[in-house]
Amino acid sequence: MVMLMMGCLQPLLAQEASCDLKLKLAKDYFDQGLLEEFEGDLTPSIEGCMLETFDSYQKLQAYRLFTIEALLTQNNAKADRYFTELLRIEPEFKIDLSQQTDPAELIYLYHDFRTRPLLSFDFHVGITNTQISGGERLSFDETTYIPEYLSNNGFALGAEVFLPFLTRNLGIVTGIDITRRNFAFSDQLSGGTAQSYTFSFVERESWLEVPIFLRYDIDYESKYNFKRKQLVPTIEGGVSLATLLRATFVDPTLDYGFSEIVTDPSLNVGEIRSLNQVFLYAGAGLKYKWNSRYFFVKARYSQGLLDQSVATDPNSALAQELYSKYNYQDVTFSVNGLGVSVGFEQPLYRPKRVKNLPRPFYSFEK
Repeated sequence: MVMLMMGCLQPLLAQEASCDLKLKLAKDYFDQGLLEEFEGDLTPSIEGCMLETFDSYQKLQAYRLFTIEALLTQNNAKADRYFTELLRIEPEFKIDLSQQTDPAELIYLYHDFRTRPLLSFDFHVGITNTQISGGERLSFDETTYIPEYLSNNGFALGAEVFLPFLTRNLGIVTGIDITRRNFAFSDQLSGGTAQSYTFSFVERESWLEVPIFLRYDIDYESKYNFKRKQLVPTIEGGVSLATLLRATFVDPTLDYGFSEIVTDPSLNVGEIRSLNQVFLYAGAGLKYKWNSRYFFVKARYSQGLLDQSVATDPNSALAQELYSKYNYQDVTFSVNGLGVSVGFEQPLYRPKRVKNLPRPFYSFEK
């Protein structure tokens, strides 16, 4: 049985070794300028190897040689076809000008092709930590202490699209995000006697956001990168247009001390909150390339540009309940915070020749 298996494997191994040898021989022919031998003797057999044994890297090498050979023999249609196949295998193929290993014809062809993605879409999920700025009261009462706001954690999830323009690294980000922002409120109050009590709750706000960011992906050739092709740092900034879906005082609690604590049902307080908000964002992230997609982690800081509280009718049912039951009067504040998310990004490529320009007078060769 072992001998039979070895006998079956030997032709396959021999074929694989033969294909490796053919690719190496093709490179030698090409380097020596033997284009006729390359095209006549090796091209058909290498094309057969590409269908059977070559991996992606070997196919990339072969299509590069085929493209250069077609360009040097002035077979532009065949060169376009081969280079299109090359970009389908490796859409992020780049000409390495520093090594001077590619002829000028291939460089010209590369710049005539659309090599950046049409777009990239991502899905992400993460956590948020919300802080409050401000705290000035809208009106005066007999409170003894300034209210205290404490940060609290929430979550965020969404889908976004990256639309590159000008270069493959610079583009606009937009999409739809759902963000939960939570923060805690605590205020020590006087009941008109020596006794004091504490009123506290967690405010939970749910937002629908449409980000409009400018993002730049730092290329691996940049001195600001880690010199690893799989890692791509990103920086971004912009605004997000947000609509408040719901605002709730969760478990409003009166603590009178001496184990006397009263917790009431949650309250919908959307009418005392601004329904529309503009958040200013700045962020950075790191993408890791895995096959044809990227996995990423990113951090974003947000700052609300508008007051989150709004003046309401003091005679409304909600205002009366908050004041008579909890001695609560709203304060002016803005919402800001930090979010960290993870997700994956999928670029969509459609390589094609987009222009057919005349040969420029200059040369890339030194």
